[in-house]
Amino acid sequence: LSQDESKVILFNTSKKELYTPTAGYKILNSRLKVHWTIKQQRDDISSEKLKNVAVVIFGLPREKFSVSEFNVLRTYIESGGSVLVMMSEGGEAKCNTNINFLLEEFGVIVNNDTVVRSVYHKYFHPKEALIANGVLNRELNRASRKSHTSFEG
Repeated sequence: LSQDESKVILFNTSKKELYTPTAGYKILNSRLKVHWTIKQQRDDISSEKLKNVAVVIFGLPREKFSVSEFNVLRTYIESGGSVLVMMSEGGEAKCNTNINFLLEEFGVIVNNDTVVRSVYHKYFHPKEALIANGVLNRELNRASRKSHTSFEG
């Protein structure tokens, strides 16, 4: 791919995503389009639609994916493509989606729970947290074949 062809970010909206480049991600969209080509995908997911796309973003999908869509996404990821899935508290059950079917194959799962802190240190909202050493889930490092060094001392 040429440098321009590989600089495409695709926001999927075929699954009634709550967040799109025009609703919820306006600021992100305006910042990304300085260096990237932003596209929006409203039709069923196909390998043709993902051609030359660097990142596919799912901003809270609210419909189920078909087996053929999962197969296309799996092939896309295994070919080096990147997928960013953003969900909310309540996970799959609340959003009526089946995205975990795909994510589990790569060692990731969206839980139906929420982390709430009872001690307010540094951040004052109960759902804001400090992620020490920048690692939230070590399984992500394993799946991406990156090692994690401990900062204990």
